Amino acid sequence: MSAISADLTQSFFDRLDRAQDDRVLGTRLKGVLSPRARIWSHWGSTDGPSEAEMAVLPLMQALEGGRLDGEDLIWMGKHARVAAGRWRFSGRMVRDGPLGRASGSAVSVRIASELYLIDDMVAEGVVVMDTSTALLQADIGLKEWARGRAMTVEAKLPEPPQATAQNVWADGWAQLLQLGMSKGVGAMAAQYAQGCVVDWPGARVAHGRGEVEQFWSKLRNALPSAKFTLCHRVGRSDPMMPPRASVRWRLTGKHDGWGLFGAPTGAMVSVVGISQAEFGDDGVKREFTVFDEAAVWAQIFAQTGAVDDRTCAGPT
Repeated sequence: MSAISADLTQSFFDRLDRAQDDRVLGTRLKGVLSPRARIWSHWGSTDGPSEAEMAVLPLMQALEGGRLDGEDLIWMGKHARVAAGRWRFSGRMVRDGPLGRASGSAVSVRIASELYLIDDMVAEGVVVMDTSTALLQADIGLKEWARGRAMTVEAKLPEPPQATAQNVWADGWAQLLQLGMSKGVGAMAAQYAQGCVVDWPGARVAHGRGEVEQFWSKLRNALPSAKFTLCHRVGRSDPMMPPRASVRWRLTGKHDGWGLFGAPTGAMVSVVGISQAEFGDDGVKREFTVFDEAAVWAQIFAQTGAVDDRTCAGPT
């Protein structure tokens, strides 16, 4: 990684670490978020650092030793930057909280984000959490949890009006995803290294082109008529690092096929995902894709009527 890239990335990660160590309630994120920072997710939006802190506080209190650690930050720009982040959130569920009842289970889940920074302070951001992995590790039923939140899920997330310069890795990765969604997943998988590693929601980690094709096919087959939209892309090539790229995408349409979400229901859903890739001489060597399966299930339950007073009260 170049000196400039390393300094900027490490500076952001260090500031986030200091925020987590701060014990003054309501001020922890002021060194990371601008005063009017707007953050969106499928489970709500926040305005400003104090509101963002209050939103994540219940989860942090439920997890003993809860930490958010940075894995990578792919950014472009100078005064105004776009930064695609990948994070690992971990802790032990010792108290009841947003994920359900205390189980004592260790939770380690990936979060992907696309952040818009001005003078290295976050002004806007889209955050997607792999909720299904957290629920699996905590032994909480994915569908039951999602059904209880069917009336609170936000299907469509805003599209912050940000633009970045062209980048060969970002453009190539976007074209590859578009190829898979329009021409067939097999054509997309052929551009991966034979020994590639793929990380998907629900703690799905596998190797090889066949697994790539299987994973993406399950998603596309569930929404065969849905529109695939490339929302944003960013890429970097740094010394001592593989070229990397991140694409935020959206699948919007009817759940009219058999696949990742079971039998077709006809529900209109929106899947917001962030896919990041590392490249080698023989194609994509590593893929990290994050989308919130629970948010999709919640959208399905909200429209199919599979909701009642008991399940809306929370997880069972």
